[in-house]
Amino acid sequence: MTEAPASTARSTADAKSLLKTVVYGNTSVSWGCQVFAVRPASLRKRTPLPWSVNQAIHQRVGLRFYLRGLTEADTAAYVTHQCRRAGVDRVLFTPSALTLLAAQSRGLPRVINHLATAALWDAESQGAPVVEEAHVQHAVRDWRDDG
Repeated sequence: MTEAPASTARSTADAKSLLKTVVYGNTSVSWGCQVFAVRPASLRKRTPLPWSVNQAIHQRVGLRFYLRGLTEADTAAYVTHQCRRAGVDRVLFTPSALTLLAAQSRGLPRVINHLATAALWDAESQGAPVVEEAHVQHAVRDWRDDG
């Protein structure tokens, strides 16, 4: 059995201490900032916290803000912008590919980036000059198989 390095144990202890401070409101700690804990819904389903911990966290949340995904038009503009930032000055995605990309990513930029990159690799491997809807479909299938 391998032991974790001392630095890992220390950072784990620090993280537990921080969580206790956030959850239980340890007033002996004086910080000049607010602590924001973000926990995606997908993680909440996999590793549920005890009800008492959830209640303690929710009681300390003063403001909740949810970002919506990009619209189909915004997704197309986002992909075009990212291509330009990369130095590409021509159209790389067909309109139908962008429509599918927007629908499958639900407008979430991180997912858009992942699927668009995978679709670009697929198109390149097939020698296609632009990303077609089939390339995005292949990227989506691969992404779902990984998840």
